[in-house]
Amino acid sequence: MTDFNARIEYATRRVIDDELIEALAGYHPATGRTDTGWVEVCITLPADDLTQAIIRALAVGGHAHTAPLLGLEVIPTAEFDARVQGGDDAAQTVGVAEAAGLLGVTASAVRQRLGAATLPGDRIGRDWRLPRAAIERIAAARAS
Repeated sequence: MTDFNARIEYATRRVIDDELIEALAGYHPATGRTDTGWVEVCITLPADDLTQAIIRALAVGGHAHTAPLLGLEVIPTAEFDARVQGGDDAAQTVGVAEAAGLLGVTASAVRQRLGAATLPGDRIGRDWRLPRAAIERIAAARAS
């Protein structure tokens, strides 16, 4: 068996609730929002191959939330980790501390806005990644 990561996007912009996290607890969920504000969850699940991983992700993700599925991406965990730890995506995102510096606010203020979904960001494990372009646009708008 191999571990796969599934990124499940739901057609809702509501606040991420504890029920969703509880429903996915056995799959190590990380929640966040897409750049367009949709609820997004990343889970890890074992499977024999990609086909089985996709079927499992659809079954698990479809029953975890009342909102319909909007999108699904399933990749081996090794590839997922490589994307998160390096690659072009890392240059296109910032962490909470850097976002706070760009916006001229505290890290706590950034986390509060992430929790309230007034800032775009993805939760990866215990850390948040925010799209650099969006944070820079907000900072520029505040400066003018």
